[in-house]
Amino acid sequence: MADNSSNSTTQGGNNTTLFSPYKIANFNFSHRVVLAPMTRCRALNEIPNEAHAEYYGQRSSPGGFLITEGTSISPTAQGWRDLVYQPGGAAPISSTTKPLSKRWRVLLPDGSYGAYPEPRALTTSEIPEIVQHYRQSAINAIRA
Repeated sequence: MADNSSNSTTQGGNNTTLFSPYKIANFNFSHRVVLAPMTRCRALNEIPNEAHAEYYGQRSSPGGFLITEGTSISPTAQGWRDLVYQPGGAAPISSTTKPLSKRWRVLLPDGSYGAYPEPRALTTSEIPEIVQHYRQSAINAIRA
């Protein structure tokens, strides 16, 4: 049997550990360990697939809570390592036009390293479009 004493706290006279049950809203969890999304870069064409289902299935537990993959709200909303090309060759969207330091390099799809592209600042007139992307994403998630 594992010793969970280092993972415990006392709340209102109850000994609570990471492995204690937890209820939030209509959900009853058998423990308090949460797995965060960890495989997004494995998605083909930015869409989670069967490999993701297998990955998370291997890590699931009865009454556990897994936060799985999501998809980007738009083709321009991606932001992880190796992303250097925006649709149509556009500059990445940012809150500033200030580029990353030249000392940082990006790993390109061909395996070489290059400079990060200079971003362009989002304009005030573009905000309604971004809000619409989030709105549509919420609709899609509810529908799914």
